[in-house]
Amino acid sequence: YNRISLDRDLDEGGIRRQEHECNRKAESLGLKVVRLFQDNDVSAYSGKRRPQFEELLEAAQAREFQHIVVWATDRLVRRPMELERLMSVLEPANILVHPVVEGELDLASADGRLRARMLGNVAAFESERKAERMRARARQRAREGWVPTVRRPFGWQWKDVEKQKGALVPHTEEAPVVRDLYQRFLDGETLKGLARWLTQEGWSGTTGGEWKQSHVSRLLRSPRNGGIVYEKLEDGSLVQHTNRDGSLVDEAVFWEAQKILTDPARRKKPGRPAVSWLSGSLQCYKCGERVRPSSNHSRSGVRYKTYSCDSQHVSWKREELETAVEEQLLAFLVENQDTLFAA
Repeated sequence: YNRISLDRDLDEGGIRRQEHECNRKAESLGLKVVRLFQDNDVSAYSGKRRPQFEELLEAAQAREFQHIVVWATDRLVRRPMELERLMSVLEPANILVHPVVEGELDLASADGRLRARMLGNVAAFESERKAERMRARARQRAREGWVPTVRRPFGWQWKDVEKQKGALVPHTEEAPVVRDLYQRFLDGETLKGLARWLTQEGWSGTTGGEWKQSHVSRLLRSPRNGGIVYEKLEDGSLVQHTNRDGSLVDEAVFWEAQKILTDPARRKKPGRPAVSWLSGSLQCYKCGERVRPSSNHSRSGVRYKTYSCDSQHVSWKREELETAVEEQLLAFLVENQDTLFAA
């Protein structure tokens, strides 16, 4: 199993290096590689679903292999909660884990589980400490007026054009177009109409795509254009600072556009209906994550609707759970009707 949290160049270079070292490790152990699992550009600490990791667990439960080779234990898991889930799958199947840079982990033994938990806690600590440093750096850069970005936004250009990184400055050709967009929007043109105008004028996004209504909305909502940078404090509150790269429009123009964009009267279509009537009301008893509507497949391939958390600690058939909750709710209403519906 190979995983890398961030692939900046999107060239899978890190993943390929891990695969090469894991293949060498397997060869030195006399093991035959029967299947490869790779999650590229996916963090294990964020808690987001890792498709290939989930497939690995399913294959382990099906006893498709007896060994797992990884670069390091933290490639598999970086959270103690996820480690416990991994061990609950590998231990019954007597599957050994062979990290390239660490010793073998026998999760069938108490010693192996202890070492795995220690390594897991260390990995979680490293991730938390790194996250603290990154948040502190982000707050410092915001105070200094830096706006984080990976891709050049429309209306701006890199100060160092050759390296395409560092500070941004208003684009000589696109910046006037952005100013026109704000003015046209304040004059009453719709987002859809502005997207059509951009396309007719021959302008494309910085990735070469055609303009859509949502793209124009995102551009007009960007605080960067109004010379604004936000610092996010630990309590979640925001502190406004001045963008060191300047602005494309006056701050007053930017806020006037936001007033229109956030006006509830502009919403013509009703919101998206809930997938199910319990959406947003359930929480996993084990990890505390929100339980969401999902779906699963039986062994025969039949698809059925479920409720489950992102870590798959709980999974109920949607119809059965909704029926059970409905029955409990009706029973409560009947039992307490004299109190609840008293005149």
